Amino acid sequence: MVVYAVYLTLNKNAFECQAISFFQFCCKCCQKKQIVKEEYALLALGLSDAGKSTLLSRLCGEDEEDSGPTNGFSMKDVSLTNAILHIKEVGGSESIRRYWHHYFSGSEGLIFVVDGSSSDAELECARSELQTVLLHQDMDQVPLLVLINKIDTDDKENQAKLSGKLDIQSICASRSFMIDAYSLEDVTHMKMLLEKFVSMIAQRANSCNNPNLKEADQDEDVIGRF
Repeated sequence: MVVYAVYLTLNKNAFECQAISFFQFCCKCCQKKQIVKEEYALLALGLSDAGKSTLLSRLCGEDEEDSGPTNGFSMKDVSLTNAILHIKEVGGSESIRRYWHHYFSGSEGLIFVVDGSSSDAELECARSELQTVLLHQDMDQVPLLVLINKIDTDDKENQAKLSGKLDIQSICASRSFMIDAYSLEDVTHMKMLLEKFVSMIAQRANSCNNPNLKEADQDEDVIGRF
């Protein structure tokens, strides 16, 4: 009887050790299966005082008081659910805009920020600068996200008017693009827009790598949204 009890005890201990080892193995497997986020290189442009620096500071959770006008360029890393965006922001003053083309190479997506309270003359300047950027060979077919601030995000009529003044449908006739208004008070919405934009970039990259998808993708290239 004593021998039998010892046998049971040893087997019980062995079972417990095996159970612990199996649990540790499962934990290690789970750690190895952590989601690896895709990384994207984006370019952020817009006229001076359009709100680029403030937008990126809010997305990164930084103190906005430290974000003044950008002289030259700055880099920000924005973390989303399934992606990390390396965003290069270039100043928008007239003296810097002439050098924008030096920053185009390697961009997988373009974010163009517009001040919704701008005058017609300023909007025309923004439209002209955006068109010049999109016509550059290094920006050929690069997906575009136009973000409009300082307007009511629920005022779809005003947003449509601004889109018309920027002539987005015409200058993006053969390009994947999105256009939407945003509020600095709603970081969740801003990140949602960026996640949609990342999906567009990924879809475009897949269609370029797979010729069979290009034809099916043509009807969905121009998807301006409000």
